[in-house]
Amino acid sequence: MEDIKVGNRFIYDGADKGIIKYIGKLEGSKEPDAVWVGVEWENNGRGKNDGEAFGKRYFQTNPSSASFIKHGVFTKNANVEVSFLSAMVDKYKQEGDSEMSFSKNITATLVGREKVEKLLSQIDKLRKVGLQGKGITHVESEVANYTPLIEDVDLAGNMLDHFPMEFTKLRLKTLLLSHNPIKTPPSGLFEHLKVLVLNGIPWTIQTLGQALQFTPVLEELHFRDNQVVDLGDIKWGNLKTLYLAGNKLSQWSEIEKLGSIPTLEWLVLTKNQLTSVQYKPGSFQNLRALSIGDNQINSYETVNELNNFPNLNEVRMDNNPISNLHGLIDTRQFVIGRIKKLSILNGSEVKNKERIDSEKYYLRFIGNERFKLLEKNKKDQDFMNFNPRYQELSAKYGDPLELLMEFKERSRETVVKKARADTVSLIIKNEINNEEINKKFAKSLTVHKMKQLIQRLWKIDPSKQRLFYVESRSTPNLMDDNYKEIGFYGIDDGGHILVQIIDEEKEKKEAMERHHSQIERMKKQEGDADQQVQWKKLM
Repeated sequence: MEDIKVGNRFIYDGADKGIIKYIGKLEGSKEPDAVWVGVEWENNGRGKNDGEAFGKRYFQTNPSSASFIKHGVFTKNANVEVSFLSAMVDKYKQEGDSEMSFSKNITATLVGREKVEKLLSQIDKLRKVGLQGKGITHVESEVANYTPLIEDVDLAGNMLDHFPMEFTKLRLKTLLLSHNPIKTPPSGLFEHLKVLVLNGIPWTIQTLGQALQFTPVLEELHFRDNQVVDLGDIKWGNLKTLYLAGNKLSQWSEIEKLGSIPTLEWLVLTKNQLTSVQYKPGSFQNLRALSIGDNQINSYETVNELNNFPNLNEVRMDNNPISNLHGLIDTRQFVIGRIKKLSILNGSEVKNKERIDSEKYYLRFIGNERFKLLEKNKKDQDFMNFNPRYQELSAKYGDPLELLMEFKERSRETVVKKARADTVSLIIKNEINNEEINKKFAKSLTVHKMKQLIQRLWKIDPSKQRLFYVESRSTPNLMDDNYKEIGFYGIDDGGHILVQIIDEEKEKKEAMERHHSQIERMKKQEGDADQQVQWKKLM
């Protein structure tokens, strides 16, 4: 390792990043001659103190953000002030004597540091370089002399604290700088850069806006996990793809600012705090893919709005509260039914059969909802506003309301017919005063209930009533079982129910007379039998 000095940035054990704040002895240490390195860690909580040791302060930082490490231990485990080219050499020589490939036409066999110059003479054919997490702190000014053909560079997770302007000398097309402590935007033109990835860097949206001024042909921008709450008034250029996932955007009015980007085709807003989408006419004219998964969307109004985007055909909106309204399967069908041009939903292709099935299912569901609302005299316009594709789908598959109304009418007719079949029109006649009443009765009415009705009409106690069912030219049928339904006696429309009043005295007298008459008949029968026996004996 090169000599270290205060202010050097480093990466420790290949993982923890920090900056050197002090180099020297510690008063009060059990090893008074030992040299220590005081560091401030990038990750708060990684350290054991705040820059104070044995009662003396050597530098100031946040609590639990500083450590003192012996010089020898530090230099053994830390990479300090690592340059781009040195990291590249280390990457390609770490296999020792193995053959390393740099392009289709060039290879090199490397043996230790003595081959570094040879390696540098060979890497000029490289077009793509990936040096993630190598602790790189700066890029050499002569980088273009050694790697003139590089187009794609990935420096994610390094220690760069400034934008690597040295790359302006190259014809870079792709640059990945995620998770670097870069504080300032570029100050020179990246005239060929098309893809820029800046995830997890300490920039405000205004700093990003300054950077975009130096990337005139940029087509794809990644700016996720940067605590963004608004999009300010920056110029976005002619982006085709924009990733703003993992931020804190909560208002669609901020997203609307992107609607004026004429070339925007792909917008990723996953893992923000959006609750709705509102389409502004004339905006997002070329947007074809939108990702709003892992937000707070909980209403189908947002889905309706997505149908208004003129060229939107791919949507990702999984892991939103809206999925809890009807379950995952029904929600998918309802979303497909509401968005006409949707061809991919949550990464899954919407094939023609699924579209037809989903639209029919959705139409039946909302048709039933409309039917219920109309029965309750609710406003139909509210329903139409919430289901703007209803008329379109009804024209395509048939209006479910018409089918439901037809079914209701058939059901009503069936009920009426059944009611008619289950009721009869009868004439109740009072035998005492010959008064008659014409009335409809259910065949399921019991004889006892009929007697109670007659009691209300003519004040005749049910126990005093005797009912007969009489049809024209037929023998009266005594309705003598109080618990039988009147239909049991074969009643029909136009029949008569004759009401007799029971005369108990007369009934008793007639009963006695019938009894005496029966005894006389029995005696006569016995006398006749005895006489026949006597005649048989004489013979």
